[in-house]
Amino acid sequence: MKYLILVLSSILVFSCQEPSIRDAVNSMLHSDRQLPRLSSSRALSETEYEFIFSEDITVRSAICNERSFSYEMRSSARILVTFSEKLDLAEAVEFYLAVEDRSGNISSFILSLTGKNSRIPKLMINEISPNGSDTQPDRIEIIALTDGNTEGIYAADGTKGNEQFGLVLPSMDMKQGDMILLYWNTNCREESYINSSQKRTYTLRAGSSTGLSGTNGVFVLYDMKAGDGKILDAIIYSDFKSTAHSGYGTSRVEASANEIVNSFEWIGQAVDSSHSTSTRTISRRMGLRDSNTANDFYTTVTRGQTFGEANISQEYVVPE
Repeated sequence: MKYLILVLSSILVFSCQEPSIRDAVNSMLHSDRQLPRLSSSRALSETEYEFIFSEDITVRSAICNERSFSYEMRSSARILVTFSEKLDLAEAVEFYLAVEDRSGNISSFILSLTGKNSRIPKLMINEISPNGSDTQPDRIEIIALTDGNTEGIYAADGTKGNEQFGLVLPSMDMKQGDMILLYWNTNCREESYINSSQKRTYTLRAGSSTGLSGTNGVFVLYDMKAGDGKILDAIIYSDFKSTAHSGYGTSRVEASANEIVNSFEWIGQAVDSSHSTSTRTISRRMGLRDSNTANDFYTTVTRGQTFGEANISQEYVVPE
């Protein structure tokens, strides 16, 4: 209360002064203290990045010790940075950027930038085992719908900033129908082999120290780790037993699910994981158009896991 009276008294005193003093006080009291925010950061090509800010800005400083570059203002709030050489798809370079808004507020950013893979295949999450065991560990199967290369793709157990773990995929040349089998938190022999459908399956160790959530979770594929990235595919699953955080159990999963839904990469309720076990996996229904809904997936019958092979059609039926 003393602070409020002091401020009001000061305003009354200054209101009796010359207009220039009064205007200066008003300017001080109503000045813009909001720092400019980086609204979007995305790779446009192997050499170009675009940065979009929340308000009009000017560049105070831009530094990259590992690559020469140039930049231009595409609008009052948008910067295009062009590097002289292609950025690596897996190894990031550090880019420092400081900008100032019209009120003199300065924001600084240290950004890790990678190149953009122009040959990414169309991928879908085909099977996932969130309730793994020692003999049937947590795994994620990804299938290629088109030819391409996987270098730089980011696979994570949450959206960016909400994930507990994620990995950048190495370079693998994929043909339509080929698969990637990720062992999430266990060792495996990293190899490739021809499966029974005469397609190639690559097995990879993800390297997470913890397993996937067995109750409520998210798994996401991005085209790249740096910047905003584009979601290639995602799945949201829940056993619908938690009452915390909109039923998702944790704020991390809730934030990931909301982001995926708001990006129109998922519609409606989550996939039901309540009947999933180490040998009853969540699998994609084959032959259907990807609708980004729970209807795309089902729980297999017991011992119905088919990692590295085509999915079976037998679905688990809850006993009456």
